[in-house]
Amino acid sequence: MSENHLDFFLPVLGSYFLGVACATISPAYTPRELLHALNITQPPVLFCSPACVPTVKKVAKQATFVKLIVVFGEDTSHGYVPLSAFLDGGDIPFTASNPNHEANYITNVLCTSGTTGLPKGASITDRNLFANLLFFNGIAGMIALGKVEAL
Repeated sequence: MSENHLDFFLPVLGSYFLGVACATISPAYTPRELLHALNITQPPVLFCSPACVPTVKKVAKQATFVKLIVVFGEDTSHGYVPLSAFLDGGDIPFTASNPNHEANYITNVLCTSGTTGLPKGASITDRNLFANLLFFNGIAGMIALGKVEAL
């Protein structure tokens, strides 16, 4: 849960490496929307930016499946684990769901809006992620060659 932040992609890329699903959550969510999104994905670890800490604190006790909250940066005044300490090692409260990177595992759960106003979870598999990367790589190559105009 983060706005644009330099540390944002460390847990995202780490989840891909470990073979665990990553659920990105909007920093604009209200506590009600955040709790709903967390109940969909039930992450054992929640990474967030310092700006999101107030909202996270409001729902942390209700989301009992969250065993660890990691906050980007060095600050410890919020009472959660700073990202630098998490990266230094220690106990990680989850196991890799797909350590061998077998095909068609869920890499991402993206939250979408719905008619109820609460987020829904859309699962993205590894094959879908790579198909999108290949597509955009092809488009970028065609733009570089002048075969199509930039989108």
